[in-house]
Formats: sequence, C-alpha cells, structure tokens
Amino acid sequence: MANNKGDFFVGLLIGSALGAALAILYAPQSGEETRDQLKKKGGELKDKSTETYGKVKERATEAGGQLKEKTSGMASSVREKTNTLVSSVRSKASSSLEDAADSIG
Repeated sequence: MANNKGDFFVGLLIGSALGAALAILYAPQSGEETRDQLKKKGGELKDKSTETYGKVKERATEAGGQLKEKTSGMASSVREKTNTLVSSVRSKASSSLEDAADSIG
C-alpha cells in the first residue's frame, strides 16, 4: 500500500515537471508580452466601448428629437380638433336653446 502511494507521488512530480517544461517550451510569448497584449486589447475594448456609447447617445438624441416633433404635432392636432368640437357643441347647444325658446314662447 505504501509503495502505491510513493509511485503515485513520483508520477505526480514527473507529470508536473513535464507539464511545466512543455508549457515553458510552447508558450507563445513571455509574461511581459502577454501583459502588453492585454493592455493593448483592453485599450481597444475601451475605445470601442466609447465609440459605441457615442453612437447610442447620438441615436437616442435623434430619436428623442423625432419623438418630441411627433408629440408636438399630435398635441397641436388634438388642440385644433378639440377647439373645432367645442365650437360645434356650442353652436348646436345655442341652436337647441333657441329652438326650445321658440317652441315655448
């Protein structure tokens, strides 16, 4: 039983050493190069994010302006139709009162 444990640990040490050696031999670049590449990619991501934010902000501003124009036009149209309706109701009410007065007197 003790021999199996020893063999396992020896195999573990040999496997770890081989894995580390292969990682060093096949590493595509040094740690410093990797950090530089990460900084560069981070900067690119920041630039893209800033650019995307600017585009979204511009589109939102445009959409807000268009919405304001449409609602302003709709409010004006509703106001005109309301005034027309009020005038029509007043005219009909006045006419009805005159007809009622004529029929009474």
